[in-house]
Amino acid sequence: MVANAGAGLLLPGLARAMGRHVPTKVLPVPNGGHGIKGVRLSDHSPFWDAGYNALMVTDTSFMRNPHYHQMTDTVETLDLDFFSAVVEGLDGAWGRCDGCCTANQRRSMQPAHRSEPWD
Repeated sequence: MVANAGAGLLLPGLARAMGRHVPTKVLPVPNGGHGIKGVRLSDHSPFWDAGYNALMVTDTSFMRNPHYHQMTDTVETLDLDFFSAVVEGLDGAWGRCDGCCTANQRRSMQPAHRSEPWD
């Protein structure tokens, strides 16, 4: 899991819950991930750029799978057991998300341009 500073507050709780299903590592990144290769290569980075807190769950497949985003990227090249464990882990982690951070931590994760609390 990769997260900017605000969303990084969620990482320990999410990783603990997800880790019951699949090995999980966390990487909180400063400065919107600028200067850290590979952490801006998904849909979360525009949210960081707009001042929102966001995280990305990745298995770094683009670094390991020669078929990633190629014509040969078919279901036969996927590790479906691992994929299932990730989905189960995410379901378990998000199901426990209310306990991942306090109300004060949730307030601190607001986008910089918003003033109302998330409560």
